[in-house]
Amino acid sequence: LVLQAMETVAVPIFVFLLFEGFQHTSDWKKYLARLAGLAVLTEIPYDLAMNGKMLELGTQNPVIGLVLCFVLLLLFRRFAGKKLICIAMALAGFVWAIMLKVDHGVPMMLMICVMHLFRNKKMYMGFSGMAAAALCIGLSPFYLVAPMGFLAIHFYNGEKGNSSRLVNYLFYPVALLAMALIAKFAF
Repeated sequence: LVLQAMETVAVPIFVFLLFEGFQHTSDWKKYLARLAGLAVLTEIPYDLAMNGKMLELGTQNPVIGLVLCFVLLLLFRRFAGKKLICIAMALAGFVWAIMLKVDHGVPMMLMICVMHLFRNKKMYMGFSGMAAAALCIGLSPFYLVAPMGFLAIHFYNGEKGNSSRLVNYLFYPVALLAMALIAKFAF
């Protein structure tokens, strides 16, 4: 239960990291390619860790949700100033997240929309993000703690960290694979 609560706290943090990365990237094509590659690389370890099967189509890993969020941000940029088109794109993003059965997909889409909407107003972004995360309680009671992720985001100083990109990208699939192996051999 504690790990599931931590997972929902992490959702807004990862969405924010994607949002910040999108704002500051010099090459969105490379960023999207790395993110899509991570989504593909993570799918089997995710399925093994969550379902004990090599390939489970019942749910997709959350990195696919981040890919959808990235594409939505690209569309928001492309259609800036055209509110109705942006709303239609956001709704389409929600539909894709639901159709693909992306784990945490709907909350991610909601949070990326809030972050984009309030991108120039940090305080509004935080409060609206907390409200958006709290709305997701209907999807999972663990989203009750998700607003704490926005509390962590509030203290972000705007500076890029010094960690290795390779380590950052490989940590998630390696951790999932380790959990799958522990579950397989420990129980």
